[in-house]
Amino acid sequence: MILVTGTTGTVGSEVVKRLSAQGRQARALTRDLRKVEADQFPHIEFVQGDFDDGDSLQRACSGVEQAFLLSNSTERAEQQQIGFVEAARKSGEIRFIRPRAVLIRSLLNHRDQSEQTQYSLRGV
Repeated sequence: MILVTGTTGTVGSEVVKRLSAQGRQARALTRDLRKVEADQFPHIEFVQGDFDDGDSLQRACSGVEQAFLLSNSTERAEQQQIGFVEAARKSGEIRFIRPRAVLIRSLLNHRDQSEQTQYSLRGV
């Protein structure tokens, strides 16, 4: 299973849309479950968690093989990402996916043109 963080953000929400459209089972981490419309994403399990709450991160990482790690650019981002990696290690072996600028640009440039967006996340 793939875990996607930052799912209410611009990039994270596009990753979740693509995974769901491809029928891929994934888990999406969000601070506030009220901000997501889970019924629109049949293959996605939304879970509540926060980068500042190690226990919630460890629960989110349980049973996950890959993590697509996205976070805000704040002064705490580096420390939060380190905390996420530590929580993930406690949950088992997880491969981290580092988003590349070209993938992000592709997702953002074509997000409203679904007939033209055949970007695969197979490498994910």
